[in-house]
Amino acid sequence: MGTCCLFASIDTFAQTTPTDGPQRQRLVPLKSFQGFYQLPNKVAFIAFDEQDNDLYATQLWDQKKRYQLVRKDDTHFESKNEGYSIEFLKNGSGDFSQTKILDRIVCERVPFDPNKIARLSVSQLKQLAGTYLKENDNNFKIQIDPSSTGLTLTQLWDNKTISFTPRSEFFFLNDDGTFPLTFSAANGKIEQMQCFENDVWIKTNQ
Repeated sequence: MGTCCLFASIDTFAQTTPTDGPQRQRLVPLKSFQGFYQLPNKVAFIAFDEQDNDLYATQLWDQKKRYQLVRKDDTHFESKNEGYSIEFLKNGSGDFSQTKILDRIVCERVPFDPNKIARLSVSQLKQLAGTYLKENDNNFKIQIDPSSTGLTLTQLWDNKTISFTPRSEFFFLNDDGTFPLTFSAANGKIEQMQCFENDVWIKTNQ
């Protein structure tokens, strides 16, 4: 979880002086930035919410530390006491879909609350079931099966099993929230599963 401590683990970061009185009526409303953003490791999230005309960031791990943010311009903020930089980025459709933390870590906005278990139908779970081969190394296989609470993952090389519950149709976490599964679909069919940031498994026809 080293990459998770992106706020609390950084003690020295350049602080700048806030700009004088931005014209709030011309700025993007703070509610446009509200929501949950997923770090590249897929297991850690940051929540942004508006309170009393200020934007706050809460890291949803460890002690769930909360930071009050100071607005620098339309899309740039800094944490009030630490000076950590935060920039909100738009996608091609003009929606805010990412945030960049500390000028280097890009987090993706997600349409679900990672703290809440989602309710999926039996058919939604069954579409994820099957055998998955490790990308670039077919000696490793994983079996995914539906369960009463979500999914069960079995490592076929040692028969170890891990239970997962859904946070969305394609994103699951294990019981202690440290092991993420992200499924990808194309043309209505599941093609692959991703564990953490770079561990990719390709679904077979078995």
